[in-house]
Amino acid sequence: MSLDIVTDIVKILNQERCFLITSHINPDGDAVGSMGAMYYILKELNKEVFLYNISGIPDRFSYLKFFKHVSMRLDRDDYDCVIFLDCGDASRAGGEINNIKKNIIINIDHHPTNDYFGDINWVDINMSSVGEMVSYIAEEIGLELKGDIAQAIYTAIVSDTGSFTFSNTRVSTLKTVTKILENGFDLDEFNRNYQRYWSINKVHLHGKAMQRARLLYGGKLAIISIPRDLLSETGASVEDCEGIINYIRQIKGVKVAAVLREDQDRVKVSLRSWGEVDVSKVAVELGGGGHKNAAGASIFSNLIRDKIPIIGEAHSGASLSEAEQVFLNCIEKYIT
Repeated sequence: MSLDIVTDIVKILNQERCFLITSHINPDGDAVGSMGAMYYILKELNKEVFLYNISGIPDRFSYLKFFKHVSMRLDRDDYDCVIFLDCGDASRAGGEINNIKKNIIINIDHHPTNDYFGDINWVDINMSSVGEMVSYIAEEIGLELKGDIAQAIYTAIVSDTGSFTFSNTRVSTLKTVTKILENGFDLDEFNRNYQRYWSINKVHLHGKAMQRARLLYGGKLAIISIPRDLLSETGASVEDCEGIINYIRQIKGVKVAAVLREDQDRVKVSLRSWGEVDVSKVAVELGGGGHKNAAGASIFSNLIRDKIPIIGEAHSGASLSEAEQVFLNCIEKYIT
């Protein structure tokens, strides 16, 4: 790919010495895979590289060899260059990162809500994934898409394209994947690692969550609300909630799928759509962001007070039922 921005990024990768790579809190496959791919690029260039994610990398990605190098704390307070991957804004990587010295910030992302916070900003909303974007950087420096870097990039692309079923799967995406396969990528081994990680607790959680599914607005909205006690009841983890939304997204007639999960001081909202509804607009109204067909937000008590003034200032925390009311009030104009 011939892009001036890729050339500019490669120039910085070559000239600087010490790098920090980070991605957003609670990273998905694209955030994790793109971190790994960038790590291998910089190691190939014989750079000093640190990997940081404030919430850590989910265990389901432990098959990626760089997994053990990711730290949940910052190992030093100054870096020549900090590379943010898959972050719509710098805060998505956590507040601690604001306290370090960083001479250059590279921001690589594909979210339409990105606020261009870097010194170098490569933001392309047409890209399938940040992993695909990083693959072009690898090729620019002459790296073949094989081995560990191929596994990281493939993880990123498969994750953000829904295994090539989402509309962000482009011809260029499939060309990148073709190069990976032509270089001997073992799909059987990958799928064993990528798909076979469920616990029996996760199965129980998903079963009980499905029983809570409802259809609203004439069947256009499918919604599941998950209270905290459902996780403790099934022995499941927050990570085990991954994938629940994909089931209700497949219900006939559904235009938007939503999962609301009660957390300590907030309610996490995950949104998916089939294209008729731009759920990133809904997420932005709720203080979040994302893509047209996949977005998310966190509803805090202050948002609930703003949207439901009768609750009053003394209210603390964000209850699931109140957050659901705020969400339904918000999405109504987009779906009716």
